[in-house]
Amino acid sequence: MIVRRKRYGLVLCLLPLLLIALFLSLPVRPGTGPVRYLGTPLARDNITNNNKDINNNDYNISDYNAINNYDISTDIWFYNVFNTADRNKGYRKLNSIANITTTTESLRNSHSTSGFAVRIRSHSHIVIIISYMRSGSTLTGDIMQHFPGTFYVFEPFHAMEIRTKQNKHLVYLNGTKRSLTNATFSDRMALQEELHKWLECRLEELDVNSLADSFHQYYSATMSKFSACWQAKHRIVRSLQECLPVAKELCERAHFRLFKFIRLPMDVIESVFESYPNLQVIHLLRDPRAVLRSQVKVNAFTLEEIPPKARAHCARISTDLSSTIRLYNKYPTRTRLLLYERLAENPLDTSRKMFTFIGKPHDVTILDYVYNMTQAGHRSVGLDFGVLQVNSTRTAYLWRDELSYHTIQRIDSYCKGVYSYLGYQVFRSERESRDHNFPTLLSPNISLIL
Repeated sequence: MIVRRKRYGLVLCLLPLLLIALFLSLPVRPGTGPVRYLGTPLARDNITNNNKDINNNDYNISDYNAINNYDISTDIWFYNVFNTADRNKGYRKLNSIANITTTTESLRNSHSTSGFAVRIRSHSHIVIIISYMRSGSTLTGDIMQHFPGTFYVFEPFHAMEIRTKQNKHLVYLNGTKRSLTNATFSDRMALQEELHKWLECRLEELDVNSLADSFHQYYSATMSKFSACWQAKHRIVRSLQECLPVAKELCERAHFRLFKFIRLPMDVIESVFESYPNLQVIHLLRDPRAVLRSQVKVNAFTLEEIPPKARAHCARISTDLSSTIRLYNKYPTRTRLLLYERLAENPLDTSRKMFTFIGKPHDVTILDYVYNMTQAGHRSVGLDFGVLQVNSTRTAYLWRDELSYHTIQRIDSYCKGVYSYLGYQVFRSERESRDHNFPTLLSPNISLIL
């Protein structure tokens, strides 16, 4: 009897352990139980319980070597250790990862070079030109859109920026509205959301003003067809819906999609880069002194406002350059810098390098167009955002005759760091600044620069 009791006691002790082992051996249904990433359990309870640490800022953000990526379509927090010492912990939302399991099947459409699984949003060939107002981006985009089968959008965020400045809502085709503030263009999550729509041809999800922007009519051969359609239908919201299939089909069937931005920070591109494995970016830059002088000429601000504008402009360039260099180090075949002065001085040779970079042939017809636009004296049709004309080299350096030496020195004081990396020269006297025999640009011969 005593032996039986001991056996029963032993069985009762082992039974809970057997039940636990049986439970753990069951397959985990996606979306329930512990979330697993590459075999590492990420308990939802831990995520929920520790959210307060993030909200209360109980960590040192300077210890984290990561960019916060967030897409509003997903609602999963992923736990991650950011620093190499594994001491500090944080959370991060990854773009549109609905469920991750440990099987190979679940990672088939994922790609990463950073240790995180990232959903591939599109395999289409996409080229983005990132630049600044009056930096030659109109010419660059116009040259590249001449390839057959190109879907080109000129300034996708133009209308959204105007609505932001006017403190007006964004209105969508389904009747919903979205509030905007002056901080919208500092909200990386909002910019990512709108960028994804354009890159993935989800045009029906765009706001009405972005679809109706007059820039489509003047600067894009493909979007002008959509613009012509809705203008012929009396320019009402309903006609936007009726004409949208025109643009959507052109976008989806294009050999490559081309977008030109002057209102998009480079780190936003960096944050979505892994989601588009065939995305390439050209970061277009021009001498800040020329940019600021040109902006004054189109009444963006006055000569007296140049110093604070120079500070802000070169600070943004510096930040964008940091992102570009990081991207180039990770994706050397997908990232390039283009200097406007190189395009102005050697338009045909520089255009060939652009074509090679994006994998397009050196089309003779397009090269003839480049020659006519930059050297033969033909003007482009447009508003105050025209491209190079007559003598492109002379146009590029006209600022040296128009800005006072004192103003040049003021700009230099804020922009020397940018000059040193890109090769722009600081003039030691007014005579040097006026003498065009002294070069403006001695750009370094590095593979990052086209």
